[in-house]
Amino acid sequence: MSQRILFLAALLLAIAGLVLSEVRKADAPVSPAPLLYFLADTQRELTRLPVSFKRIPDNEEVVIGDQIARYYSTAQNPDRPDAEREAIEAYVRKVGGRLAPRAKRRLPYRFHYIPDHDFISAFSLPGGHVFVGAGLMALMHSEDELAGVLGHEIEHIDHYHCAERLQVEAALRKLPLGALAAIPVEIFMAGYSKDQELEADREGASLAAAAGYSPLEIIALFSEFGRLWQENTAPARNPQEELSTMANAVLAGYFRSHPLSAERVEQIRSRFSQPGQTWPSRRPLEFSYVFLRERARRQVGAKRYSRAVLLAAQALALQPDDAGAQRAFAEARFALGDYDVAVATYRKLVGPHPQDADGVRQFADALARKALEDFHGEEAAKLAHHALELQPDHPETLNLLARAQLQSSDFTGATETTRKIRAMYPANIGEVKTYAETLASQAFKSFKYERAAKLSAFTLALFTDKEDAQPMMVVLAESEFARANFSGAAVAYRKLAEMSPGSEAYLFDYADALGAAGSPLRGAAEIESLLSQRKKAGAAEIIRMRIEATGLRLLAGDEAPARTLRAQAEGPNPQGFAPEFLGRLSWWYYRAGKSPQAAAILRRALTVRPGEAELLIDFAWAELENGALSDAQSRFAAVNTDAILVSPLGNSPVMGRAIARWRMNQQDAALRDFDSVVARFPQWTDPAWVRALYPASVAQTAAALAAEHDRRAALAKSRTIPSR
Repeated sequence: MSQRILFLAALLLAIAGLVLSEVRKADAPVSPAPLLYFLADTQRELTRLPVSFKRIPDNEEVVIGDQIARYYSTAQNPDRPDAEREAIEAYVRKVGGRLAPRAKRRLPYRFHYIPDHDFISAFSLPGGHVFVGAGLMALMHSEDELAGVLGHEIEHIDHYHCAERLQVEAALRKLPLGALAAIPVEIFMAGYSKDQELEADREGASLAAAAGYSPLEIIALFSEFGRLWQENTAPARNPQEELSTMANAVLAGYFRSHPLSAERVEQIRSRFSQPGQTWPSRRPLEFSYVFLRERARRQVGAKRYSRAVLLAAQALALQPDDAGAQRAFAEARFALGDYDVAVATYRKLVGPHPQDADGVRQFADALARKALEDFHGEEAAKLAHHALELQPDHPETLNLLARAQLQSSDFTGATETTRKIRAMYPANIGEVKTYAETLASQAFKSFKYERAAKLSAFTLALFTDKEDAQPMMVVLAESEFARANFSGAAVAYRKLAEMSPGSEAYLFDYADALGAAGSPLRGAAEIESLLSQRKKAGAAEIIRMRIEATGLRLLAGDEAPARTLRAQAEGPNPQGFAPEFLGRLSWWYYRAGKSPQAAAILRRALTVRPGEAELLIDFAWAELENGALSDAQSRFAAVNTDAILVSPLGNSPVMGRAIARWRMNQQDAALRDFDSVVARFPQWTDPAWVRALYPASVAQTAAALAAEHDRRAALAKSRTIPSR
């Protein structure tokens, strides 16, 4: 009695734990595993309870079993026709029908097929119902194995194992037998005691032998169980492994409640492999192709493509026209790069099975999409090209191809593909454009300026609305400027200036690019032509444009216009010439190598605008060039911000401070400043870029800083490499 009390206490604790976990809503996957494990771990204790039962009359057992079976079958098999499922169930009934007449008890044995490939088990219910799962049949190679499994389950009924389990449940729950129809069917899935399982093995094999089957064939299934359990005890790498998480849970419960496979094999061999014993040749398992097809499909999902090809080929050898096997075969072949075979198999599906055919195309697209997501652009383009062999000019695949070509910098191919998309599916061109914009922005942020320029130029060719084109035009202009293609930058900046009349920033950038391109006089003429187009330009805008044209002429050696403009600005009647404009005029003097004049202009401007940050920075650059290193460094430090980066010139106070410190032999501090700027403006390491925009002395110092940076980096790297 004490054992029974202890067990009931344990059961109540388990139920309380289940209730608590439901209240707390623990984040765990839904599966039958907890119940199966609990039942498996306690079923031996159930058989040891010091309780004796009067056996249920057969007719009552049948009624209860029918009710449980009806409830379970309704939940498992939706009320919709499925010819394949019904055919397999009829086959299971046929095999079971050969065994049932040889059972000891005269019960209405009935046999059911569970079309769940994750259910790798079989079980029986009181009164004669036997269920076998698709997952278990998938492991079989012969009808004899199926007969052995069904015989095993018949013997659980025949020897009252199921009925006793039912009576134990009634006792534990204190319920009349008639109220047990809705108990969890897992009670009967969990297995029985070791002795009962071995008894069912022996008697079930004898039953199969009496029906004309080889009892030794069940050994192959036991061995397959052992192999499968060994292979699948590790956590699944993805949800599409050959055995899913659910299937593993069912298998785990099975092995916790059944004897070891080796022990079961030894019992069968010792009983049925005696000298002189002979058995019929094994019969092939009907519908093997269904289970091979499902295993092939799962192997495709698990990316075990060679294994999938083998299984699908075996299924097709049995059923050449099976659409599911053809699809798995085509998908696996495609993934392995056997495109001709994949296409040929796909074409077999097109007419009779269009949905499966399109599934192959979707699979091919998915491979290309995954390669694209992993930034394997060339691989993605190759896959998309071959996917188009399945369905030429499919819109989704064309979009994938265009994006893959852009990712792999195949701009010629991308142009041709987008031309086709625009002609056939104009509504889809936006996706390609958006992707190209994203790539262009990413490339610019990663300092891949040539790639950014090509991507932005490609994207701009897809625009029809010029206002929407402005962000990409900025990327194009800044990319060209950063890679020292100043002529290309000037073209883009001019378009931006035309898009945004009156924009000071684009005007300055345009003029800077023209000056750096090497033909300042021609640049001045372009600015003057732009001014002539501005019929409604205000006084301030006209002065700004005159400053830029004057500055370009100053670069060409013609200082006369600059003197005139300076006299106007510094005279008693500046006529709309704001003090801030002097900063821009002074910068042109600085770039023209006339730093003393630049400093003089800025000194005057700062008397009117003493706190203007940009004027202070320009003044510090002029002082730097004039040799006033300490004053320049102090002025750069006083601004104390790197947020002011005047256009693409990168003339931040931190870079100015780096140059001043280097010239003052403060190398470590100078390099820290230099590194912080180069992290955002790597073009400072490009001598051609620096020479085009700054005086020769700045270019020389920047080159020295870059060389020392590289020397120290190489030295640090050599110290981290272990000696051999």
